[in-house]
Amino acid sequence: MKETATETEVTAAASTAKPKFELTEEATQRYVYLDGQCGPSRQYNAFIDDLDCDARIKRVLRECLKRTATIGRKVLRIGRIVFDFILKEWENIKRRFPNTAAAIMIAVILKVIISSMPFIGFILGAVVAPIYLLVVIGVGLLKDCMETLRPVLYRYFGMVPAAAN
Repeated sequence: MKETATETEVTAAASTAKPKFELTEEATQRYVYLDGQCGPSRQYNAFIDDLDCDARIKRVLRECLKRTATIGRKVLRIGRIVFDFILKEWENIKRRFPNTAAAIMIAVILKVIISSMPFIGFILGAVVAPIYLLVVIGVGLLKDCMETLRPVLYRYFGMVPAAAN
């Protein structure tokens, strides 16, 4: 009894195998539209080049950017679609929640600094940094919520905004 299949048998089985799921025509068209909305590769490569991180991380990001998928008879650049979504949504978050976005950036930078301290950085990075991240991001989120709710509080409860005092 044979336990392993030859390469041709695997290829033949894969070509006749039915996919686990199939996309509707509408979903396929949506992916084609998203692929068409993506910017050129040089834009994403420039973004990756501008990152201040290790070369290994940049290599992984570039590999993710190169990922493609075949949907129907079209080859779609899934990596570009994901990068485009992330970049557009980060800009949206920065615009709608500026204090939270700044808090996230500050918290991540300080976490890296805390974790890179010799001897105790490993312990502080594992124990103190998550608590610190929650507090800093929570303060930024609270500040954004208060700025958003300030007009509502003033209108319905007669509270005077702090800037008007």
